[in-house]
Amino acid sequence: MNDKVTTAVFNILNNPTNQPPGNEIARQLHNNVLAALRQNPEQRVIADRYEQYPTETAALLKLELVKLLNVQPELVETLQALVVRYETAVSNTPPSTEATVTGSGTIVQGDSNTVIGAGATYIENSTVNLPQHEANAEDILGARPDLQQLRIQITEYFGLNDLQDLCWELGILYEDLGSNGLSAKVRELLGFCWRNGRISDLLDYCRKARPHLKWPSV
Repeated sequence: MNDKVTTAVFNILNNPTNQPPGNEIARQLHNNVLAALRQNPEQRVIADRYEQYPTETAALLKLELVKLLNVQPELVETLQALVVRYETAVSNTPPSTEATVTGSGTIVQGDSNTVIGAGATYIENSTVNLPQHEANAEDILGARPDLQQLRIQITEYFGLNDLQDLCWELGILYEDLGSNGLSAKVRELLGFCWRNGRISDLLDYCRKARPHLKWPSV
């Protein structure tokens, strides 16, 4: 069982997709694996070296991860869940094909293909994607009172150290939150979780960490 999880994890780490959200899940896998190994001083050296020389160190890191999974069943469950999410995300991403339209010719196939003007790019299995404004944390929180309540409770009952633990458990880089101060970091965390479909994971962690509180349904 553990060998299968290890093999699946390393297949993803060594051959990640370039398509979101698969690449985001691959990054979470990467972060979880290295964070777990860094709990042990000897394995921390291997994890650090893997970040610098992934190809040369991959086999050694794989051996160390097998040892770790044999004594940490909760890590097995975490990685296995991420592998399933990754495979689902990748299987739901249609392949794309590009061709260039020259002169006044036109290429059209099916209902979901795009050609705009002479000399334009034809993309099979696609729709026209106009530039869109990605909702930031302020946009999201302003439109969702339930998320506002969640932000207030996390800010009130979690400190910065708690927030670092939370990010580690969810496979999120604490440094990626960017903002200074607890309130701003919580706001960015909520925005990140909302955009990446992780609000339920965030709520599950909060309920386990602070079970005496009544958390909102989001």
